[in-house]
Amino acid sequence: MEKYQSEMITIKSSDDITAEASAWVAQLEAGDMTRADMEAFKEWIQRSPKHVAEIRKMARFSLALNELSEMLPSMSLAMDEHKVVMKKTKVSKRPWLALTAALVLMVSLVSFLVSPPPIAVETYYSKLGESKEVTLDDGSRVTLNTNSRISVAFDEANRVVKLIKGEAYFDVTANSERPFWVYTGSERVRVVGTEFLVQYIDEEFAVLVTEGEVSVAKVAVDADISIIEQRDKVLESEKNNHTLSLTPGEYLELGKLPYRVLNEDLVEVKSEKAIKQQVSWKGGLLDFTDKDLESVASEVSRYIPETIVVKSENLKAFKLSGVFPLDEPYVLFEALRNSYGLDVIKVDSNTFEIRSRNI
Repeated sequence: MEKYQSEMITIKSSDDITAEASAWVAQLEAGDMTRADMEAFKEWIQRSPKHVAEIRKMARFSLALNELSEMLPSMSLAMDEHKVVMKKTKVSKRPWLALTAALVLMVSLVSFLVSPPPIAVETYYSKLGESKEVTLDDGSRVTLNTNSRISVAFDEANRVVKLIKGEAYFDVTANSERPFWVYTGSERVRVVGTEFLVQYIDEEFAVLVTEGEVSVAKVAVDADISIIEQRDKVLESEKNNHTLSLTPGEYLELGKLPYRVLNEDLVEVKSEKAIKQQVSWKGGLLDFTDKDLESVASEVSRYIPETIVVKSENLKAFKLSGVFPLDEPYVLFEALRNSYGLDVIKVDSNTFEIRSRNI
């Protein structure tokens, strides 16, 4: 009984669509469509693919369309030709000409109404040593760390961002009907509303979730194709059954390997203290509490034009603690000299080396 009722509901729904489509075609043929009617027709067409299919089917039997030139000025010439054909049919008695003209006009109208608007691509970036917050069209906020760049390609169904390089913190406005995607060279993240950090530095991908849940998957994106084509590849990855879900506090880091299988063994759970330390740059600070010197040198090198190196194996593992202002990264050098008895030598115009004073 339940199955029978379900089938009856489906048939009734289909009949309703046919009836509505017939009513629209009749109104179009009558030639009394106002601008408000045209807007309502446009909204009805775009509401469902079933509406598009039904109106196209009806177009095969339509013999006239009026008022198109009012809504679509670009089609006014076609409308004039259609009227001439209609007049000729009274003399020549060739109704197939009118049918053909009406069909062309109807299909043209439907194609015009259902064609998706072109997707605009916007690019945002931060300068070396700069942190910048960007608000996207959907209200989501992206905070770019130093020397970072993103491309944004939104449409009505999907929100897609490419992290071209650097580091970005995403605070995504929730919308279950419009997923939010972030991708890099060969990885992508899919969410509907959450907060997370993505890094793509020296072609190494990392993601840290601070709120909500994200889905991570591998995706093959050719850097030589356009952003829009890359976007399509990312959306196709939703069919990928091999995904990894991350929840708050979980951190995933992948190396430069061309393809590294995702598995839970790669996931690290970070403490609240470690999370705050990793995103401290959002507050204008670099927190190096209990960090080894090699890691500190590598991190500070991202904020200045020069590269900082540590050649001594003993010094690489040397632990230090300190919080430094993001806009004054060279303060680190003073702290190393005054508090830790280390020297910072400028080897050449592009390189600093941290050395022990007894070397």
